[in-house]
Amino acid sequence: MEETQRMAQFSLDRTADAVFWVQPDGSVLYANESACRALGYSRDELFAMNVQDVDPDFGADVWLAHWQSLKQAGSLTLESRCRRKDGFIFPVEIRADYAKLDGREWGFARVHDISVRKQTAAATAGDRHLFEFLMDNVPDHIYFKDRQSRFMRISRAHAKLFGLTDATQAVGKTDFDFFGGHHAAKTFEDERRILQTGQAMMGVVEKETWADGRETWVATSKMPLSDPCGQIIGVFGISRNITKSKLAENALRASEEFNKRILESTSDGVCVLDLQGSLLYLSAGGRRSLDLTDGESILDLRWLSFWEGPNEQQARRALADAAAGGVGNYQGSARTRKGISKRWDVVISPITGSGGEVMRLVCVFRDITERQRLESELAQAQKLESIGQLAAGIAHEINTPIQYIGDNGKFLEDAFRDLIRVVCPSTRPDDSADVTAVELEYLQEEIPKAIGQLLAGVDHVARIVRAMKEFSHPGPLEKMPVDINRAIESTVTVSRNEWKYVADLTTDLDPNLPLVYCIAGEFNQVMLNLIVNAAHAISAVLEGSGRKGTIRISTRLKEKCVEIRVSDTGLGIPEAIQSKVFDPFFTTKPVGKGTGQGLAIAHAVIVTKHQGTISFETAAGVGTTFIIHMPFSNAVE
Repeated sequence: MEETQRMAQFSLDRTADAVFWVQPDGSVLYANESACRALGYSRDELFAMNVQDVDPDFGADVWLAHWQSLKQAGSLTLESRCRRKDGFIFPVEIRADYAKLDGREWGFARVHDISVRKQTAAATAGDRHLFEFLMDNVPDHIYFKDRQSRFMRISRAHAKLFGLTDATQAVGKTDFDFFGGHHAAKTFEDERRILQTGQAMMGVVEKETWADGRETWVATSKMPLSDPCGQIIGVFGISRNITKSKLAENALRASEEFNKRILESTSDGVCVLDLQGSLLYLSAGGRRSLDLTDGESILDLRWLSFWEGPNEQQARRALADAAAGGVGNYQGSARTRKGISKRWDVVISPITGSGGEVMRLVCVFRDITERQRLESELAQAQKLESIGQLAAGIAHEINTPIQYIGDNGKFLEDAFRDLIRVVCPSTRPDDSADVTAVELEYLQEEIPKAIGQLLAGVDHVARIVRAMKEFSHPGPLEKMPVDINRAIESTVTVSRNEWKYVADLTTDLDPNLPLVYCIAGEFNQVMLNLIVNAAHAISAVLEGSGRKGTIRISTRLKEKCVEIRVSDTGLGIPEAIQSKVFDPFFTTKPVGKGTGQGLAIAHAVIVTKHQGTISFETAAGVGTTFIIHMPFSNAVE
């Protein structure tokens, strides 16, 4: 009996599960060696403990409830947790039996560590989630079929392709339920061959014919489907719709020659350059634009060789921008091989390799010589129209100084006659007036004043006339160094009659502003449009009130540009029309007051012709500020 008891004890200590005998209050009466190993306690330590000391989920109420359930049922299986001596907590499965010996109640429990099982279940659940996520979200068509080519499972994208609202609707069906007979028969034969040989079919491009006559193209891969024992139980496949790319490929192949003809027929010049600007290809239109003969070689030609001075600098910057992966564009004048000067609009773009690196440059250039001449004539006509509208006001501005020039001239005439009477009385023997009546002290004081006022009037008239001349002169079509501050002052003088009755105009012009390359006449037109708009905006607010608003013009040198600001104290621009203010022909003024061209012209001149920006800041009831940025790269120290 002792030997049997020792063998039983040995077996009990070597079992993988922890074994406990516990009393109704949860105190431990017995624990095997496996329990000691699992929890890290000695037997003596465990005998001094309670179930609640090793199970964090067993509070007093919970233990009591479990004991009652065990007592009633006789046995109980549940999952819980155990806490080791070092504090680590791990999941367990508890199988307990109720026993009553010699009138005393006992609980016999076998505790099994289920950490691995839990981890495996979690991993399985994670894999299942990933599979379901794949089947629901991948855009390719995924499907599983049994040995009779019946669908067992399809992805959501495949269900959508079949016109099904739920992927389970395809279960048990075959390709014959969706495709035309010929295509369904072919896929069936392909799958029979895979089942027989175990060989996959990878990346096959095939045409699908549908039951309604439609045709689509797919890239398909099909493989044998095996069970856990390695037995082939069906096939599974992935197909990707390539109809668009297939059609595009066919269309591209068919149109290559056509596109080549278009390229060679266009009047625009098209050339391919290397990163240093040497010509590698030149279209027929480009040869005509550059005055090259059909047989003349382009191998020794460089794009920069056609440009000079500021135009060459623009071309160099555009090449650098395109070589860096951007787009370089500019307008400038260049000389052809025959020495003829032409004005071109140029766009240089990068040609990139598969890795995104810039390999070559493509340059498209258009002869805009005639267009710019017409645009210049139109701009000059619009400027003359503006001058005509301002003419009455300018005449009024000149009339005031002319009046006091005349008044002072009349005074000097009378004064001269009086002085002659005093200095040479014998020259007028018939004059009976008393020469003592001539107030010499008065004349001595007033004649210099009159001369000064007369000269001031002449200077004022000359200033107005000079401003008119500077403003109205068409100027060169090329960009030239321009004194921005002086151009603004001339425009302010010319437009004075438009604003002086409704606003006080102040200027804050940076004296250190450098000369800026621009087209002076067009810049003047922009400033005139902004000043007149500001005056009209203020007039709309204060008309009839007798009060005046404020127009403020300032210039500043920024880090990379010259900034011009034109501010007014008008009503501001309503939010609903802010996106339209630069649109051609858009105006909020009454008929006859505006054509909607002023701000559109300003935008075209600043942005398109000078690569600058024009924007505005506005607030309802406060006013509007138009902000112009002229690129600093166009500035001349």
